[in-house]
This record gives sequence, C-alpha cells and structure tokens, in this order.
Amino acid sequence: MKLRIQYMYENSDNSYMMLLLEADSFTDFLSQAENMTEMTKYDRKMLEEYKKTTEEIKEKENSIKKEQKKLENLKQESLEKQDEVAVVVKSTRGQIETYESQISAEQSSAKALLGKIEQQKNNIDHLIKLQKDEEAAQILAQQKEEASGPSQDNSGVVQQPVQPSAPEAEDNSQNSQPEEAPAPQEQPENNQSESQNNSNGNYLGRFTLTGYCNCEKCGGHESGLTASGTTPVPGRTVAMGGVPFGTKLLINGNVYTVEDRGVPYGHVDIFFNSHEEALQFGRGTADVYQVN
Repeated sequence: MKLRIQYMYENSDNSYMMLLLEADSFTDFLSQAENMTEMTKYDRKMLEEYKKTTEEIKEKENSIKKEQKKLENLKQESLEKQDEVAVVVKSTRGQIETYESQISAEQSSAKALLGKIEQQKNNIDHLIKLQKDEEAAQILAQQKEEASGPSQDNSGVVQQPVQPSAPEAEDNSQNSQPEEAPAPQEQPENNQSESQNNSNGNYLGRFTLTGYCNCEKCGGHESGLTASGTTPVPGRTVAMGGVPFGTKLLINGNVYTVEDRGVPYGHVDIFFNSHEEALQFGRGTADVYQVN
C-alpha cells in the first residue's frame, strides 16, 4: 500500500476515473471497476489495521512508560530501604558491640564474685575446721582427764601434808602404800586410748551425717560425676568441704573417700544409689577420723 500511495503521489495525473474511461471494452471496464473496489476495500482494511496497530503501540508505549516509572519508583524505594537497612545494621551492630562489652564486663564481675564466694566458703570451712579441731582436742583432753582422774586423786592423798602425831603419820603412810598401787593401772588405760586414737587416725570431731544421690532433688551432677571428676560409688564416695579430694575418713567403722563438694566442713554427705536409700539413711551424727 505504501508503494502504491507513493506511486500515486509521483504520478498524480493518473486517477481512477481516467483508468475507467480508458477501458477498451465493457468487460475491461467492469474488471477495472472490480479491481478498484477490491483495492479500496484493501486500503480501508489496511488503514483500519494500521490505526489499530498504532493505537496498540501507543497503549503499549504508555503501559511500558508506566511500568518503567513504577520500576524507577521501586528502585528508588529499594535504595531508600537499603539506606534504612544500612543505618539499622550500623545501629544494631553498635548495640551488639555495646551488649557484648556489657556481657563481658558482667561475666568478669560474676567470675570475680564467684571467686569471692568460693574464697568465703574456703574461709568458712577453715574456721569450721578450726572449731572442730578445738572441739576434738577438748574431747580428747576431757577423756584423758577422766582416765587420769583416779590416779591423781590417789597421788593427792599421798602428797597431802598432814602433821599430827607420829602414829597417825605412820597410819597415813601405810594407807598411802596400797593407794599408790592403782596409779600404774590407770596409766595403761590412757596409753590404750591414745593408741586406739592413733590406730583409727586423726580424730576430727563429731560430725553431722546425711545421705544424697545424683537426682535433681539432691542437687546431683547431671553428668553423673562428682566434683573431682570420679564416678560416685556407694560405700566409698562422700561429700565434704574444707579437705582435699581423696581424703580418707573413718566413720562408724567404714572408710570413705572425699570425692565431692556441696556441704561445709563438719557435715559429711554420704552417697547412695537411690533417693529412697538416702531418705532412709536420714540425719545423724558420728565420730569422724581422718585415716593416716
């Protein structure tokens, strides 16, 4: 159609009327008229399609421009969001660094406090140990005094100064001879008590006895191990503070080993397999010796 329109402009002398008039015959005239009709219909059809296509192209261009504008707006919003996220990340990172420094400071403070608490516990255990040692020494001294009491009384009778007449002095000297005889008998009793103390070990005093196990109620270790890292064994493992791990204790004829913590010095917690056995053991007191 474009080529034909171009031809029509370039050869403007030729027109549809001239083509009809130049027909050689009626048949040629009808043929020319039909050709012109078909060409006119084709031109109109192509023109309508051209207009329609042009409108569609305009609509598509407008739509594309709108989409481009939306994309530009989205791009701008994305850039703004990125800036906001960058600001938030920077602020959050600063807060995280501040929190980390605070946490580190709190951990250091907590560690220092735990160290002070542990030191105070050790001081308390040391003071309790000194008190128990004094009590044990007093008990041993009292036992010695009770054992040596009769011999001192007999010796006192011998050394009591009496100045009556000569016969009375002789009677007293005669009475003092049989009274001096039991004194050597009391001496072996003192030696026997000291030898018994040495055979049992170093007497620590009369301690409180309780039972515990590895359950949550008793505050046992979740790993099943003691504070010294060993596996607790009934009849062997006890918990007590103030003495080194591995210390042997003689309690009621049984030798136990200190492998755990949890109670202060002067309180012995004996390990059992179950909570029921620990409850059945209950609470009591007993003389405790440190085995040499």
